[in-house]
Amino acid sequence: MKPVSRRLLADALRLADLIAIVAAGGIAFLIYVVGVLDAAWLNSYYLTATTVAGGVYVAIAQALRAYRYERLADLSYVTQRALAALGIMAVIWLLVGFATRTTEFWSRGWTLLWLATCALHLVMLRLALSVAISHWREKRRWQDRIVLVGATDIAERLVEDIREHGAADAEIVGVFDERQGPRRPALAGLPMIGDVDGLAEFTRTHHVDCVILALPWSSEERILRLSERLGVMPVDINLAFPTQSLHRRFRSWVSAYGVPLMQIGSKPLTDRQVLVKRLEDLVLGWLILAAISPILLITAIAIKLESPGPVLFRQPRHGFNDTIFNIYKFRTMYVDRADPTGRARTTRNDPRVTRIGRFLRRWSIDELPQLLNVVKGDMSLIGPRPHPVGMLAADADYRQVVANYAARHRMKPGITGWAQVAGYRGEAETVEKARRRVDLDLEYIAHWSPLFDVRILLLTAATVISGKGAY
Repeated sequence: MKPVSRRLLADALRLADLIAIVAAGGIAFLIYVVGVLDAAWLNSYYLTATTVAGGVYVAIAQALRAYRYERLADLSYVTQRALAALGIMAVIWLLVGFATRTTEFWSRGWTLLWLATCALHLVMLRLALSVAISHWREKRRWQDRIVLVGATDIAERLVEDIREHGAADAEIVGVFDERQGPRRPALAGLPMIGDVDGLAEFTRTHHVDCVILALPWSSEERILRLSERLGVMPVDINLAFPTQSLHRRFRSWVSAYGVPLMQIGSKPLTDRQVLVKRLEDLVLGWLILAAISPILLITAIAIKLESPGPVLFRQPRHGFNDTIFNIYKFRTMYVDRADPTGRARTTRNDPRVTRIGRFLRRWSIDELPQLLNVVKGDMSLIGPRPHPVGMLAADADYRQVVANYAARHRMKPGITGWAQVAGYRGEAETVEKARRRVDLDLEYIAHWSPLFDVRILLLTAATVISGKGAY
């Protein structure tokens, strides 16, 4: 199972605190205003005031660093910061009431009961969080999975420091060495798994979160070469400091797992951005599927009536982190003439394409079943187009002619993408076109935003209407 995202958990705690403060106001209203004062009317001012107060509380707690994702497991820390933020909010409440002469408007009994209920809710939330974190630790879902690169003395010290200061939050799952020749069998009790060539596959199968280069800073060429090779993977990449005190001389460094690190690479999307993009895919994907369901049905019938064979065409494609998945498309070729490997490029007036297939390709209707891949999670609406396994660019393997080709797999592939709407739809007849297409994919990954996706969706509609590159 994938590890728990601490950043998203911190966001969830912010929302839970806001709801808890508003709910506390409602409970106090029912108990005191309705129950004790026997005022059976609902005053909307109470709801409005507690909602505003909840927002103020979250802002204060944020300023007090009560939502630091790396400190969520510290029950004492998060509880003290929460109660401190509540105390400051209560003082602000009283000062605002005094300044606006509205203190007599609010029931003092309700105010005291509300603040007490708020404190109870906040403490209970953090106790529940502590229990959940203990459970996740037992299931090995709380710890970040770390890989070290380099069989050095720095690596040995790093292992000892992480075990001493960050063992509850980090698990070192492997040690790799990029150098050729005989290797030491173990490092600080950890087995040496292999060289860097096998690291990419290892990160896919073990859900690696962070790669740390444990190399001497004098090995500049090795560090640069490794950072370039590892930069194609969707993981954080950090450089270990060669001594424990050197980091104090730098302004830009991060503290993680109880050790100082220099960040030299990061995931293309933060956990929040991944969540936003996934929600975007699910909401829009299901809405579009519902809207076009008649088109899907009519298309399936037309394909079945014209030529024998299945309605859908399935083909292995490269997906996120270079994993392989089966893409869904409407079949547009005769079954006995199709190339399931995708190595044979489709050309203009291709005799393998059926009459219905030409129409479907012209209007990109054959791509619509990929919405099933989107809702399944294999693909996104917008992203680099997924290439068939072994796809060629100008009769050469893409990986051989485009040096940074694998970096396009740091994000989920999409039904449409920045390269397609920028004029690079269709086959890559030349090496220059193949490289330009990958450059545009990497540009999209580097500058992703929801508004960028909206722009590409609008441009896709214009591209489909023009029919450029579709055959």
